[in-house]
Amino acid sequence: NSSRDGLAVQRVSGLVTEGELVADVFEAHLPKGAPVSLASGDGIDVAEVLAGLSLRDNSDIYVFDANAVQLGHLAGRDDPAGEGDSGQRTVITDALSWVWGGLSRPFRSLSNEATAPDTAELLSGMVPAALTGGTDVKAAKSSEGTVYSVVTPILHQGQAVGVVAIASASGEIDSLVRSERERVLQMFIIATLVSIGLSLILASTIAHPLADLAAAAEIGGARNRGKNNGSRIRIPDLTSRPDEIGRLSGALRGMVGALYNRIDGNEQFAADVAHEIKNPLASLRSAVGTLRVAKRDDQREKLLDVIDHDVRRLDRLVSDISNASRLDSELVKEEEEAFDLLNMLGNLGEYL
Repeated sequence: NSSRDGLAVQRVSGLVTEGELVADVFEAHLPKGAPVSLASGDGIDVAEVLAGLSLRDNSDIYVFDANAVQLGHLAGRDDPAGEGDSGQRTVITDALSWVWGGLSRPFRSLSNEATAPDTAELLSGMVPAALTGGTDVKAAKSSEGTVYSVVTPILHQGQAVGVVAIASASGEIDSLVRSERERVLQMFIIATLVSIGLSLILASTIAHPLADLAAAAEIGGARNRGKNNGSRIRIPDLTSRPDEIGRLSGALRGMVGALYNRIDGNEQFAADVAHEIKNPLASLRSAVGTLRVAKRDDQREKLLDVIDHDVRRLDRLVSDISNASRLDSELVKEEEEAFDLLNMLGNLGEYL
């Protein structure tokens, strides 16, 4: 990936610079105008020069002669900063790598599991390229990770008399990549846990109140279907909430209250109608009963007048009830509109 490539480029660039500096140190110790042989030690002591070097990190320096024979080796000291990075625990990354390794083991080819060559052998194979072409860079896979190697020639009077080779620690870049990947995975897990916590909070503050409102509405629907004959529907009072759920609760409570007021009004209207109808019906019943026993014509005529009056009274009462019901239904259908009250009163005054 891009992160790994960037770290590899930076590390290789540092190795190249370090290798060229070490080669310059060897060139500075070479005598001018005299023959030099690194293999026999003529003109320079390779071990003494290596002993005077101090590496910045845990890389290794090798010195080869023109025949690719190793003349010296210096192991770099462990860098405390490097130990801090490579020693960082990568529990998540290691667990995922272990799982992936177990799943991919049946599909690995035998060539991928071959043993990587020794670092000294790898560097000695790069010596001819450095003697003829200058600085060379190569990356090799080992059991512990990727090893980056740099070889650069040691020049004396324009001729390459030896090669300085520097190899990075095995798996150094892999360790840095694992550490960076571990930090990303940790942030991902933290973000996931925070998202789950926020989801639970939102569920308790949004889903549960909505479920209570829905349950109250379902109770009303079950009562209309005759499945519940309990008390009145009670919509939860959530009007203290400043959000849309509070508005919804207030609207539902207002709607249910208006429906119950309408039901109460209809019940009161039915009771008033029954009371008004009973009076003329009682008068009719009394007049009809008296008419059966009346013997004189004037009495019968008077009773018939009473019956006619009560019938007309009933007709007028039924007409008034019908008109009131029709007016009420029309008022429900019509939309409220503003009007000029003074203009209406003026028009009424013209007809009075």
